[in-house]
Amino acid sequence: MVGVTPNAVEITSRSPDENGRRTDAHSLSLDSVENFRAVAEFREFHGRHIANTDKAGWTSNFFRVWLFPMSIITRRGDSGETDLLFGKRIGKTSLRIEALGNVDELNAALGLARSAAHDPDWIALIDELQSKLIGLMGQLAYLPEDEAKYIEKKYAAITPADLDWVTAKAHGYEAQGIKFTGWAKPGAEGSLARAGIDFSRSVARRAERSVLKLHESGEPVPEVVRLFFNRLSDLLWILARVSNE
Repeated sequence: MVGVTPNAVEITSRSPDENGRRTDAHSLSLDSVENFRAVAEFREFHGRHIANTDKAGWTSNFFRVWLFPMSIITRRGDSGETDLLFGKRIGKTSLRIEALGNVDELNAALGLARSAAHDPDWIALIDELQSKLIGLMGQLAYLPEDEAKYIEKKYAAITPADLDWVTAKAHGYEAQGIKFTGWAKPGAEGSLARAGIDFSRSVARRAERSVLKLHESGEPVPEVVRLFFNRLSDLLWILARVSNE
């Protein structure tokens, strides 16, 4: 049994014993359903308005959204526009969507490096970077006029603490020693993981350029987001040349 409210998910299950009788219930509580709220908002993008927010309504909507999901193929993008947060639409060739696409590509490039890596510390680091990039994409997925709404909903976002974390990781790997003489030749060592990190670095620089171009066009991008790409690129350059992978 699943019970859903705006602030919690309660999942209760009963398993039969050896005689077929039901045993005591086992419950799992989740303190937040913010991801479900995001899915509900996504459905509203596509004309599936969710108005009932009492306990019964949230439970009903939980089953409708998760057990009977809508198709990814909506045809809403056929006109050359796509959806942003808070019901806004924008052209797919806009600077904002270009920046979002570059960050999405960066996340995919990191995924290639992650799948080729053997060092558990590398894998954990890349996983954390990918998680941070997901929050960062949220910050690019709303128009400047909707910034207050994004903050009010407490959606994931890059913070000064994240910037400090990336900088500290870069310094930490740099202190381990770097193998570097002359110009870098990605892939020359025969390591797919290192080559993937180098490729990710080049995509990170492209993402940085597109974010700066968006900011300079008159659509402000938070400073911490702009700085994050510069620090991240430094970290990836160091990581591809650290001595102990």
